[in-house]
Amino acid sequence: MVSPTAEAAVGDGIQESSTTRPSDVQHLVSRAREAQAAFESFSQDQVDAIVRDLAKYVFDNAERIAAAAHAETGLGTYEDKVDKARGKSRTIWNNLKGKKSRGIIGEDEAAGLIFLAKPMGVVAAVCPVTNPIVTPMCNAMFALKSGNAVIFAPHPKAEVSTRDLTGA
Repeated sequence: MVSPTAEAAVGDGIQESSTTRPSDVQHLVSRAREAQAAFESFSQDQVDAIVRDLAKYVFDNAERIAAAAHAETGLGTYEDKVDKARGKSRTIWNNLKGKKSRGIIGEDEAAGLIFLAKPMGVVAAVCPVTNPIVTPMCNAMFALKSGNAVIFAPHPKAEVSTRDLTGA
């Protein structure tokens, strides 16, 4: 949905900077809600396998995706992008593995509380031109681990790299 301010600006003759129409966004949200509803039935092992495989994909393909991001954006250094992709994919997976994110995840018997993990639904993730690989990877790993769907909004100057990573 376009904000009232954006609608007014467009109405005043200022062009929207994106080619994405409000109907496109609604379509993406609709598809993401369907995917998230199906994903909600996945077991902890299935969720963990998906998150692990995403981290492994980035780690194993760090050189190729870093080269693509560097070539497309012209920002940063190739070597730093490779190191960051490998380091963050390994660190985040090691932090998430073994942590329960489905069903009952804890109890406070003294307070009579049961902690239940519940997905929020659809997460929107803005992907910066300066970090078109690691930021969406991190956002996806956290969103998926917690049972949510995620829609990425890549920076126009890093759209190809982000789409390659996310499969959009």
